[in-house]
Amino acid sequence: MKYEEGNVELELMSGSETKVVSVSQLKNNFCLGFCRTMYSIQGETVRENIQICEADIMLSNEIFTALTRSDNFEKVSFVG
Repeated sequence: MKYEEGNVELELMSGSETKVVSVSQLKNNFCLGFCRTMYSIQGETVRENIQICEADIMLSNEIFTALTRSDNFEKVSFVG
């Protein structure tokens, strides 16, 4: 990724193609992703959607902690 004069050059992961977009296009069309561990939000209630990743390697008490952060189980999804 290259930055020059308010534009960002993005490259496909395959390296086969690049595209130049303005910083304002990035701000308007993309949102930053982030994650928090179940430990960092222990004791909190999350009202947004939650994705639980790698539940297949989690202990049952860890899955319980992750699930019970949500105020609505319909907002919970499992990934991976």
